[in-house]
Amino acid sequence: MKINIVGDIYGNPTGFNCHTRRFAKAFVEKGYDVGITTNAIQGYEYYSEDWLLNCVKKDYRKEVTIYIGNPIFNYKYLTNKPVAFIQMCVWEGKFVPRYWKKSLENKAAAQIWVPSIHVRDALINTFNNETINNKVRIVPEGVDRSIYYKRNRED
Repeated sequence: MKINIVGDIYGNPTGFNCHTRRFAKAFVEKGYDVGITTNAIQGYEYYSEDWLLNCVKKDYRKEVTIYIGNPIFNYKYLTNKPVAFIQMCVWEGKFVPRYWKKSLENKAAAQIWVPSIHVRDALINTFNNETINNKVRIVPEGVDRSIYYKRNRED
């Protein structure tokens, strides 16, 4: 299966950069054929591991697309008319910006992926909107569950 992941991977190490790289690498390691749509900086070839460079060179804009970034800019990637479009939302805090609402309600965005219960709850706290709530799926990022796991209070 071909997957297009849209997000920043170069430049300052922001949260979005880290999430994009982690998701892309996880899909590659699972055997998916991954393309990455990103803003390539001058000399990006020098800064890229082989797997990443291979992904950046692929043009999968019309395939299943996972957009990791500010939802208000997702329209840029919806114009490619991908097979399916998934918005990945990452946020810290109890509420997300209200101006995300129109973008998240867009029918072209089939699902909204969040990395945690915390982000799901932030969306619900902000909108409590059935259209948005029904699209939300918790997709945890690469966590080694042998190290990180829920413990009993007695532990």
